[in-house]
Amino acid sequence: MPSPADLSTPLAWALAYADMGWHVLPLEPGQKQPLGRLVPRGMLDASIDSAVIRAWWARVPSAGIGIALAQSGLVAVDVDPRNGGTETFEQLQADHGSLISDVMAYTGGGGEHHVFVIPPGAQVSLPGTLGPGIDLKANGYIVVEPSVHPSGKTYGWEASSSPLDGVAPSPLPDWLRSLRVP
Repeated sequence: MPSPADLSTPLAWALAYADMGWHVLPLEPGQKQPLGRLVPRGMLDASIDSAVIRAWWARVPSAGIGIALAQSGLVAVDVDPRNGGTETFEQLQADHGSLISDVMAYTGGGGEHHVFVIPPGAQVSLPGTLGPGIDLKANGYIVVEPSVHPSGKTYGWEASSSPLDGVAPSPLPDWLRSLRVP
């Protein structure tokens, strides 16, 4: 994995994520939406091809970074405390079991992304929400470090759980895998 000194630009971060097999897409600087002129199909255009990634960030060096979850074999539990996510998160864990992953990020909006890996070959069809303030993202994307949120705050990996330090996402909990889209 790259050393912190090597991660001095968004391009370096994007290439590091791609090296892990995580499909990246450029986002509007300081925003959460895909950079449409570079990725007209949004997350469907996400890539791990270093030449493509270099071309994107050569055109917009300050672009944020999104990770396309399905293409990367990932699922994220998005906790939004402003909408009751903290309470819902605690209740879900009390009712079903852990939702804590070894890979966790703080969002620029004050929430958390708990990132899980989908077991190879597993077919999952998950609901979009788990309750107030909790989104379950499987077919979307998440914004990752060092991107800037519209609030001006930066997204960041929790200190002991950065995938760029070799920490792997935990497997998606069985109880989540057994949920069905209503």
